[in-house]
Amino acid sequence: MTSIEVAERLSERGTLDRDFILARFRGFVRRNYVTPAGLYVGDKKKAYLYGLPETFIGGVLSRLCDAGFNDSGVMLAASHALTSFAVEDFPDGPPFLHASPTTRAASPAAVVLDAYAVGARGWMLDVACFRHPDHPNPVSRARIRNQIIKGPNGEPTGTDFRPSEGFVLRSTHVVPLDDVLRALFDVAPRPGEAVH
Repeated sequence: MTSIEVAERLSERGTLDRDFILARFRGFVRRNYVTPAGLYVGDKKKAYLYGLPETFIGGVLSRLCDAGFNDSGVMLAASHALTSFAVEDFPDGPPFLHASPTTRAASPAAVVLDAYAVGARGWMLDVACFRHPDHPNPVSRARIRNQIIKGPNGEPTGTDFRPSEGFVLRSTHVVPLDDVLRALFDVAPRPGEAVH
């Protein structure tokens, strides 16, 4: 998809201003919060191309902006949580991959998309602020998790914040992801499914 097609997907059937979303998405790319998946080279122009994972990341970051989170530390933490796995998170492989047994996802965002496509709901992005007593500046971290799919011991599935030693949690903010995913897949809510 081109950035214009991404903006059309993220405009939620025209309920949001496409040009505003387009400018916001291009800003995410300029700030390296979203990385293009490829490049189209035509006769007279070039255009970056994006897949569904990059579109999803743009939608999540847009929700953070809507909530007033424009700090680069918060945005980078959210982007990193959606693009990078840590070995410590899943020593035996991501536990929620059972939702999509064919998944060989390159990123947490791709895993969430695959799992959502086969019916897994309950996805969240947690953004946390940590502070160290010896450092004046807070540190932001983010993780994805699923509130419905549990691991083998009943624990929530997803990634972890991985704060450095001595850092204390100051606040946590939750972004529900199912409505972002619903807009990307353009499906109606299931009966009884909450719309955030």
